Amino acid sequence: MAIAAFFEDEQVVLIDDFPTGIIPGRNHVEVDYIGTEMTVHIDGVKVLSAAPLKIQQGDAGFGAGGSGSGVTDVRFDNFTVRLP
Repeated sequence: MAIAAFFEDEQVVLIDDFPTGIIPGRNHVEVDYIGTEMTVHIDGVKVLSAAPLKIQQGDAGFGAGGSGSGVTDVRFDNFTVRLP
């Protein structure tokens, strides 16, 4: 699993491999973007804290893709965007 963001149509990889201590499978992912700081938690474990980011507006979403070495089965539910 990797986590990437798109800034001004350019992809920036934030995490390029599954963080240690996180078991691939059914995971709860939480992304907080407050002020100029982005924090990512997977199953309650903070895996990323990035700042300062200068994003004032834009879109939010999740996507999935495979490495070409098999089947990728990904499901998303309960996706919510709200003002802090």
